[in-house]
Amino acid sequence: MYIAMEYVEGESLKTLIAARTLKMPETVRIIKRCADALVEAHAHGIIHRDVKPENIVVTKRGVKMLDFGIAKLIDPPPEDAGKLTSDGTVVGTPDYMSPEQALGKPLDHRTDIFSLGVVLYEALAGWHPFATASVTQTLVNLVTKEPRDLGTIVRDAPPQLLEVVRRAMSKKPEDRYDVAKQMASALNKIYGSNSSAMFPVAPTLVLSPEPPEPPEPPKSVKKSSGRHAAVRGDWRVLVADDDPEVRKELCTVLSQHRLEYDEAANGSEAIQQLKRRKYALAFIDLMMPRVDGWAVVDFIRSHAEHRGTKTYIVAAGDQRLSAADQDVVSGVVSKPFDAGKLDLLLRNFMKSS
Repeated sequence: MYIAMEYVEGESLKTLIAARTLKMPETVRIIKRCADALVEAHAHGIIHRDVKPENIVVTKRGVKMLDFGIAKLIDPPPEDAGKLTSDGTVVGTPDYMSPEQALGKPLDHRTDIFSLGVVLYEALAGWHPFATASVTQTLVNLVTKEPRDLGTIVRDAPPQLLEVVRRAMSKKPEDRYDVAKQMASALNKIYGSNSSAMFPVAPTLVLSPEPPEPPEPPKSVKKSSGRHAAVRGDWRVLVADDDPEVRKELCTVLSQHRLEYDEAANGSEAIQQLKRRKYALAFIDLMMPRVDGWAVVDFIRSHAEHRGTKTYIVAAGDQRLSAADQDVVSGVVSKPFDAGKLDLLLRNFMKSS
């Protein structure tokens, strides 16, 4: 018997906090991506129960939340109920436990939101809000003590960020965010998703600088099962994004250019589409649930039949590409979309194909 595990190359958030190298926007984006990971886990009825900096790894491609070793199903099947822990049992790392977790009370997904709030506080302040040399005192602090006002420590922190920390770390679960998605959305409004400047990466590929031609009037195309009659049958496009509005916007532009397309709502669906057919062009969102956009890029890289696919990463903000990814990825399309640049991209594609 052997165990195969993913190798994740990067630095733990604990190391980055200790080094004091993180800037505030980078910290917020890291925690936002952790919140995204919790959204996916909670959607499958799983609570992590051990969210802490050691279990968060920052890589050149993004953020990984590790060690679901003591995770627990919120509603386990009857045959599994009580196998891991029972009420009154304290499981997890004391410094990052929620008050209800420290007291051995029944838990739901909001315990992870509290723990992530503590991680965010620590990453911003540079020290833990509750931890002491005594485990007992730490648990007492978690249950009874309010942390020092973060605004007096990080004086340039936006009020919206201070509110996110305060709400996530509320002692009562009902005073926290109802779901991790709310926390992720609040963080994204402060500093949108972006690649981190702390990693040395090659610049984003730039689209052809030639001026766009006058746009042709959109041609009426009959829609059928999400597909459109194509100018050429081999000019099929894959649109993979978990946001239906983003997919709709992209597909509308593709329709105007009479390009046929398939949609995928997550990375897993995108890979299934790639297993079924070849694509001339692909738009791949980076931050998708289940399987992210980088995994889709890796699938394209590892399958020779797809090496001819002109692949564009879809990302919020100024996403940059590592040199290793430029052999597969043709460029980056930033959200919100620039209609002129998107039109130029498609015209250049159709000219060169």
